[in-house]
Amino acid sequence: MPRTGPLNSIVGNFHNSEAAFQATKWWGDATIRAGFEACETGGDAFSYKKTLHSTDWTYAGLGRDGAMKAVLEAKFSEPALKAALLSTGGATCWSTTPRRGWTTTGATTLMGPGRTCWGAP
Repeated sequence: MPRTGPLNSIVGNFHNSEAAFQATKWWGDATIRAGFEACETGGDAFSYKKTLHSTDWTYAGLGRDGAMKAVLEAKFSEPALKAALLSTGGATCWSTTPRRGWTTTGATTLMGPGRTCWGAP
């Protein structure tokens, strides 16, 4: 599951996209990156990041949206995942959150739908 890289000449191998994305905030630290590579689930990755300090808010120089794009490109370069995504055709992907105003990237919240960072509803 997504193999990222090379990103700044570093390659990572992750069990899930959340771990790959969170790892970009500590990409230059091999020990922390290995911790994210060991995370079996997205929940594990999210919990692990809460234990860390010295976050690189440049996301390895890619910015938040650039880091997510890099992770998704790596994820969907896997043939089976690419085929599954393409099989959805023109379907719309939705993300929801139970907290009012919790998202700034445009997922659906209790206040209604927003826009993605790419401008799509």
